[in-house]
Amino acid sequence: MSDDQNERSYSAFWPVLILLAAFAISYFYQLYEVISQRGMIDRQYEQLAPSLPKAQAAQDRLVALMKDVVATSARDPNAALIVREAKQAGIIRERPAPASTNAAPANP
Repeated sequence: MSDDQNERSYSAFWPVLILLAAFAISYFYQLYEVISQRGMIDRQYEQLAPSLPKAQAAQDRLVALMKDVVATSARDPNAALIVREAKQAGIIRERPAPASTNAAPANP
């Protein structure tokens, strides 16, 4: 009987409060980190924005050059070799032929 009287009943208030405080601190820390990283990325974008038109122009010239090499590869064996090596390296990717619009849909 004396054992029953000495037992204490503990509340879950303090452990739950500590857990919620830890979650809140973690949330605000992660939010701070995301906001600071976003600001850093925005600053990098602003610094690199002037070079974007130059990069787009270089990409357009490269695409035009590759189209010219592919067109020439039908007549020139050296160009055909370049195209073959570029395909093996993954520089040129072949697109699959477009499906016929009159074809029936595939069965599920």
